[in-house]
Amino acid sequence: MLRADFAPAATGVGSAVLIPNMTMTPPSTNSPNYTALLHRFYAPPTAAQEPSADSEIPVEDLVELLTEQLIYQQTIPAQEPEFASLPISLPTHLTQALKAKGIEQLYSHQAKAYRAISKGLDVTITTTTASGKTYAAYLGILKGCMKHNYRCLAFYNLKALAGDQSEAIADLLSTIPQKRRPRFAKLTGDTSTEERKEILATEPHILGVTPEFVHYQLRAAWRSEHWQTFFSQLRYVLIDEAHTCKGIFGANVSLLIQRIKLAVDKYGLPDDDGTPPSERLQFITLSATSGNPRIHARRLTGRIRYKQSPDRLTWIQKSGAAIAEKQLLVLRPSHNVNAETAKLVHHLLREGKSGIVFCTSIASVKTLYNLINLESLRQGHEPVGNQIATFYAALKPKQKADVLQQVKTKITRWILSTDALEAGIDIAELDCCIVCGWPGSIQSFRQQIGRCGRRNAGLAIFLPIAGNVLDTYFANHPELLTNGPAEDISFQVSVILLAKHLMCAAVESGIPSSQIRYYFGKEAILIAQELMQQGHLQKNRAGALWARGFPHSQINFRGSLSQTTIQLVDEDEDELEQMTEDIAQREVYPGAIYRSQNADGQMITYQSLALDLEAKQARLKLIPDTPAFTVATTRSELNVHSPVAAPKFLPLQLLTIETEVSAAQTELPIPETTHIRHPTGLTLELAWADIRHLITGYDLNVRRYERTCLNRKCLQYKEALPTHRRCPSCNKPVRAVDIVQHVSQFVFETPTKVEITTPIVQLTLTESVQNYLQDYVKQLKTQIQSEDSLIPPGYQTLWEFRAEYLALHTAGHQLLKVLPLVVRADTHDANFQITRSQTETFQGIFYNCLPESGAVESLFSRLPELAAKAAEVARTCPCSTGCGNCLIQHGCPDGNMGLFKPLGLSLLDAITRASNE
Repeated sequence: MLRADFAPAATGVGSAVLIPNMTMTPPSTNSPNYTALLHRFYAPPTAAQEPSADSEIPVEDLVELLTEQLIYQQTIPAQEPEFASLPISLPTHLTQALKAKGIEQLYSHQAKAYRAISKGLDVTITTTTASGKTYAAYLGILKGCMKHNYRCLAFYNLKALAGDQSEAIADLLSTIPQKRRPRFAKLTGDTSTEERKEILATEPHILGVTPEFVHYQLRAAWRSEHWQTFFSQLRYVLIDEAHTCKGIFGANVSLLIQRIKLAVDKYGLPDDDGTPPSERLQFITLSATSGNPRIHARRLTGRIRYKQSPDRLTWIQKSGAAIAEKQLLVLRPSHNVNAETAKLVHHLLREGKSGIVFCTSIASVKTLYNLINLESLRQGHEPVGNQIATFYAALKPKQKADVLQQVKTKITRWILSTDALEAGIDIAELDCCIVCGWPGSIQSFRQQIGRCGRRNAGLAIFLPIAGNVLDTYFANHPELLTNGPAEDISFQVSVILLAKHLMCAAVESGIPSSQIRYYFGKEAILIAQELMQQGHLQKNRAGALWARGFPHSQINFRGSLSQTTIQLVDEDEDELEQMTEDIAQREVYPGAIYRSQNADGQMITYQSLALDLEAKQARLKLIPDTPAFTVATTRSELNVHSPVAAPKFLPLQLLTIETEVSAAQTELPIPETTHIRHPTGLTLELAWADIRHLITGYDLNVRRYERTCLNRKCLQYKEALPTHRRCPSCNKPVRAVDIVQHVSQFVFETPTKVEITTPIVQLTLTESVQNYLQDYVKQLKTQIQSEDSLIPPGYQTLWEFRAEYLALHTAGHQLLKVLPLVVRADTHDANFQITRSQTETFQGIFYNCLPESGAVESLFSRLPELAAKAAEVARTCPCSTGCGNCLIQHGCPDGNMGLFKPLGLSLLDAITRASNE
């Protein structure tokens, strides 16, 4: 059992152990302890401090390695399988194919899904990772294909996932006689035009595709007999990894599905009663656990707009598959996460364990590989070579396939990955999963730890990064990692995005003018009228809207800043990797040091000679291995120009506030007394703005892996102590860690830039509101200082930031938190930052991360509603000054600095009261 190997067993089913001394930072005192200072000066430690060249004491097992870092342990119990007999209604040849694969019975959730699909229902499946969701979805689909000649469009949101699933289904179908075998084919953007024609000519029953592929192919359907036949017989639309359909990507997929319905109705035949063929479509969604799986499935497929009965959708969440026991260990937040992870991986590798490490960036992946290699050499072992592989989005498809194959054949024992392997690509059985830094959501965390211990007992370890607020928050609340509610999945269809898809639909199938609302909602009517007035849409004699051109190229499906791919080549013009233009500008600018793992498992070092954006190529030169690395220096500029709508002025009604705060009282009472009614408020402006992300140069740093003192209060902290076993200053044991030293800075003559033009909403407080907030903070600080005690936790920020900054910044974060609840936008669709005007006035800026998201436009029109919901949600959190759960925003441009929950609530309440008058 892994539990016996890795850590002391917790008691009870699903039990958890909270290790004592979880406090991350001891409270500060008002003055130094001078007694201790004098004692330290006149009576230094008597322990031996002689330098020694000995290595650190060898670690015998994982428990010893983690003794000081372990703060929480939980046993996630095993689950016995629940089986069901093979349905007698399965086609005979399909039953025989299952038995040929050794499948004599189904898991209970697979049988339930089969029955629902056979009844013509929509199905959403959210069972655990590796529970057999593929068979759960496909058995009912294959029955319809074999008995009724139905067709299926299977959406895979990643090319690698499409290939992975096609192999699994093709393997099952290979045992069915060819004459009876449903035809499965995979089509992606990498498939050549001739190959597409040949594949479609075989009249496949199931097409495994990416959404982008269908997006472009719909335009060609009118001149392809094979596409017309396929759409006329289409019955099933399968969406794998549906939880990834959020934000811009989710909005694009939802509108694409409406265009597919248009094509089905154009080429198919209605029922005898006139029901359009698109009403016969069945949608099957496979998803990770989320807070709103049914609502999300219905919004994604458009069912929710037609107000059709929710009974049409069957939600299957309980898995009948066996689940192996898993140990979850949470370690104390560390300032040296990469070094700690390197020691862990090296130890587990030496113990014969396999696993995966999830890092928060490509740079972390490559740094970690080098540190593991150095740790292996430091302990007198061979280089790790192909035993450890790196995996990230920039790798070419063949490179990714090679890595996964090496894992399956056990040549590679560990994978170091970004979230590129978080989705359901099938990888071999792994013993361990290490999550190195908070991945951004509970949903992502659970997906990642689900990668280990699928069949046998597994170990999951979370290493939080010290200094990152969310990492520290979940280290202090580890029970939320497995027992807390998962986030809702949200997306919003903006005016701009809907207009683009309307243009695509008009080019592809034509849109019956009387059916615009049926397919695209009531908002589409006004948009279509405006597009007609501008001459972009025309109406033919049959009453259908049509258009010319290629509007498809104007849609950025994934929501990245750039759709242009840059090829990385060496001096011999051999292709190394590929990445989008915006990432290339940050990673392979001239002079950048770039590392890539070769086929032999070695990390090779290159230096960028040139980045040619017009040629879509970056030329790299092979250089000797070096401890140096580069980091791009960046800054962002925001230039507000043309207004979209007339500014709004909200007359706020603020309250006089009387407060009492003591060292023992951190809950801040805010009694309502007298309304302040003199002219006061905030101005709300909706405008277009240019947002420029500039790469101005780079820093050259050197990384060394050496022993050092990790006592942050010691003068030798992070100083190299290669020959010492204990620190000569504080006598604490030294440890090998990653030490980074800045060498020099280079500034480009002309910065490179990534620029988008997007709507923004600007909030400006009047002078009277600023004065009110300053008086409020002044009273609060006076009250705190009158108490002869420590400043309560969370209140120090009152001395570090101006009151209006705190109020705007906090309210901005609180509003972003509730975007998914009010306007169905994803939390990543918009961001918020504080700027300073020429008059030194702070202003809050909400901006779309991409122009099509539409989040800030909704905020402009529905601010009072959002403010009321934001205040309601913030008050449900028991914290007094703000925490990672209710206030911290992942990716905050201002570093989550300067936040104070009561001030944000004060501003939100004032906005809500003004709207109710």
